[in-house]
Amino acid sequence: MALPETLAYVIHILFAGLVTGSVLFAAWTLPAVQGSLSSSARETFVSRLRMVSRSSALLLFATGGYMLSAFDYVPGDRLTGTGDGHLVLAMFVLWLAMTGVVEAASSKLADGEDASTLLYVAAGLAALVLADAGVLAAGGF
Repeated sequence: MALPETLAYVIHILFAGLVTGSVLFAAWTLPAVQGSLSSSARETFVSRLRMVSRSSALLLFATGGYMLSAFDYVPGDRLTGTGDGHLVLAMFVLWLAMTGVVEAASSKLADGEDASTLLYVAAGLAALVLADAGVLAAGGF
């Protein structure tokens, strides 16, 4: 693997771990302490969650797109015609859904509303993204 592919892979994995870890942390801790958080602490929490989610979204999209072409998923039928391609597509859909749910949860949190259910959904999606990544890393189908 050449240096650009290695860097894309490392950046992709680091930011995927950061965003999924942040979502799991938020879902684990926030519902338990939400009533006792001051508004400034809640605003800080929401701004950091949004920053991690949005910056990771940009970097994951860029590095993932690069890896699609670098690892010969496109052009051709590898993306839609193989088990590995289906795992990549599933990961993209799960990641997109997780990002959307995190945005919805952070909007509710910013308004001072309870976002526990959305955070739990995002955590479930994050776990599925990690499971999908594990299957891909193990060699896929």
